[in-house]
Amino acid sequence: MRAAVLIVNYRTYDALDRALSSLEPWLRDDDEVVVVDWASDAARVAMLARAHPRVRIEGRRGNRGFAAGVNAAAALTTAPLLILLNPDTVVE
Repeated sequence: MRAAVLIVNYRTYDALDRALSSLEPWLRDDDEVVVVDWASDAARVAMLARAHPRVRIEGRRGNRGFAAGVNAAAALTTAPLLILLNPDTVVE
C-alpha cells in the first residue's frame, strides 16, 4: 500500500537531513515524503531539496504549529496511508 511520510519542521535542518537520509532505504518506489517547513530558510530548503530529490519540501511563512503542519502536508498527498514523523527521528 502506498504511503506518505509527513514531517513538520521548524528550524531543525541538520536533524531533518539526518531523518531524511535514514528514511530513504525504507521507502518503496511509490511512497512519498512531504515536509512542511515553518519559517522557512530558502537556502537550507534548497540544500535539502538537492540532497533528497524524492522529498517534497513546502516552505511556509510563520509557524502555525504541528497540527496545522500535518494538515497542510496531508493535503499535498493522495496516499491512503499517512505516517507522521518528527524531524529528529532516525529510522533504523
